[in-house]
Order: sequence, then structure tokens, then C-alpha cells
Amino acid sequence: VEAKPVVQIGIVSVASQEDVSGSSIHASDEGAMRMLLETHHQFDVLDLEADFSRYELLILPDSVLVSPSIQKKLDSFLEKKGSIILSYESGLNQKKESFVLPQIGIRYIGKDEYSPNYFQVMEKIAHRIPQMPHIMYEGSIKVKALENTEILAKVMHPYFNRTYRHFSSHFHTPVDRPTEFPAVTRKGKVVYISSPIFRAYKLHGYIVYRHLIENLIDLLLPEKLVKGELPSTCQVTVMQQNNRLIVHLLHYIPERRADGLDVIEDIIPLYNLKISVHIGEWSPAKVYLAPESIPVEFNQNGEYIDCLIPSLKGHGMLVIER
Repeated sequence: VEAKPVVQIGIVSVASQEDVSGSSIHASDEGAMRMLLETHHQFDVLDLEADFSRYELLILPDSVLVSPSIQKKLDSFLEKKGSIILSYESGLNQKKESFVLPQIGIRYIGKDEYSPNYFQVMEKIAHRIPQMPHIMYEGSIKVKALENTEILAKVMHPYFNRTYRHFSSHFHTPVDRPTEFPAVTRKGKVVYISSPIFRAYKLHGYIVYRHLIENLIDLLLPEKLVKGELPSTCQVTVMQQNNRLIVHLLHYIPERRADGLDVIEDIIPLYNLKISVHIGEWSPAKVYLAPESIPVEFNQNGEYIDCLIPSLKGHGMLVIER
């Protein structure tokens, strides 16, 4: 019997539209995919013709410009109580003059003259993020929060841009002052980030960027499919097959052994993995590891079941049957 993936999030690919920004198109998509894989979220990569209605959350990474036809699709998605995360130029019209969706709750001003610059998050989205200014290597754009739009983080400026006219011994000039410009806003089910955070994560790998996105997803999508004490190197996929859920766990760590070549040689096992799976309102009849059919003890905790997987060596399947 065919097993179908259980997916909550759709990434609207920047590469699905014509753009002149070159390789950064692919960097934004890849940064978003890496973040979701490392935080154990299930997702699809979508083009602009895809059906958005089957998802609970859409992510528009960095440069997804909105035409009138796409605006109608996003309006319909929000009316059906979907959530959206947009970053940088995503949500602007095709001339990059103004934001198309009034639901975003911000006004476009223009590019920030400082790059790199900094941001500092408010307490509401500060989980895992130290309370200090954090560098944004790729800069940002200036926006103004409109009425009823909540500011979740603010942009901070350095003393000066590091150019041939001004010297700083570090790659980026130290932070100087806060600004009036928001770095992250929220209005209802729509969150906006003023920097190209997905491209920045792909290019620089700063873990705070990933923590920020994870906190924002938790804000909009509290019922995550799989939760637990899993390393970021463990990939999770949830499949549904008739009356069972199958949670695939994959843990192979590639190593860069040559230019452009990643190699997987060693299987590094994981032990005593605590994992919670969202099963909704039904009660499982049995839980086991496949293909060995090893029973797994579990506790039902509301719409989740909590269980402990003794060991994972490369790949394993946790099966939950009604």
C-alpha cells in the first residue's frame, strides 16, 4: 500500500520565477531547506502554480515577488487560516516598489545603507537566542510597522560600513546604536523578516538565523509533527499508510573529503532518543521499530505519543498503528 508524506510546510521556491539575482536564488531555497531539515520539519518545495491549500504554513524565502495572480492565491490561503513567513523582498510587487499584501502590516522604505548590520530579538522569540545584538551579514531593507503590527526584533546599525574609507580590524564593524526599523514583525498569521535570512544561513551558517526561524515557526505552528531530543544531523520524515504512521529517522553525517565531494563512510549510532509524534485524536494499538518488529513502549500525552528509541544505526522506522 502506498505511503504518503505528512507535510505541514510549503517552501515557495525563489527559482520558480524569473529573477536577475543570479546564484542567490538557489542560495535562498537551499538555506530554507537546510533550516527545516535541521529542525525536523516536514516540507515540500513548491512552484508558483502549486496548490497552497494543503499546507498549514508557507515560507517565501528572500525574493519571491508577488504578481496579482499570486496575491489572489495568498489571500485565499490566509482566509483559510494558513500562516505565512516572508523575508527580505518577498511580498513586494514585481517592480520592488511596495508590499502587495496588506496582511503583512508593513510599509516598504528602501535598502538599508549599512551592510552588514545587526538585529536584536524581543523576549517573545528569544528562545535559544542570547539577548545581545547579532550580526546580519547580508544587510536588510528598511520597513515601517503599521497599526496593529507587532515588532518582534529591531535592526541595529554599526558605526560605519567597512570600506576603503573606514577601517575595522574585524570583518564587520561593531554595533553602535538601535534604529527605529523592525527586523521581524508579526501581524496575525503573517511574519516578516527584513533581511535575506535564508540566503545568509546558506552562505554563513550562523546558527542564530536557524534558531530565529525555528522560534517563528513555533509561534505560527505550535503542533509540530515530531518533537524530541534529536540532533540537527538526524533527518525525520513522517509517512501515512492506511491506519499507520511511519516515522523515518535517518542519521548519516557526510564529510567533505575533497573539493566538491562529500563522503559518508562511518555510521555513527544514536542512543536513547526521546521522541514525540503528533497523532491527533486516535489512540495507537501498537508502536514498534521496523523492519525488526521490536516493540516500543509509549505514553499518550494529549495528541502526542512519547516514546524512547533505544538505538538508531543509520536508518530506522518507528511505526505507529491504530
